[in-house]
Amino acid sequence: MARMVESAGELNRRIRIMQITSTQDAWGAPEDVATEVCKCWAAVRDASYRANESFSAAAGRTVEVVNFIIRHVAVERYGVRPGMYVDYDNKRHKIIGLYNGEHGRDFVTLNTEQVQEVSG
Repeated sequence: MARMVESAGELNRRIRIMQITSTQDAWGAPEDVATEVCKCWAAVRDASYRANESFSAAAGRTVEVVNFIIRHVAVERYGVRPGMYVDYDNKRHKIIGLYNGEHGRDFVTLNTEQVQEVSG
């Protein structure tokens, strides 16, 4: 589990929470569009903080686990949920779970993963 956030001052990285919505293009063909749900401040706990969180999930794929800790109010206000993703450092991190156990009601940890195809 990610190290606990002691104060809001540790939320020092700007992230965007996005979702994919299906729409139609000008010719009526289905098109997936990334829509911003919200921008918020976060503490980032990545593989360099937590050992062994980047691993080979299957042949030809690498999964990097990153935890983003945000204020609880952002989750409630904007309806953040698994299936959305975090746009951070020009990468998409899919939200796979939310956890608020050790942070009480002030902060929520977004458990995310980024899957990369590896050519071999």
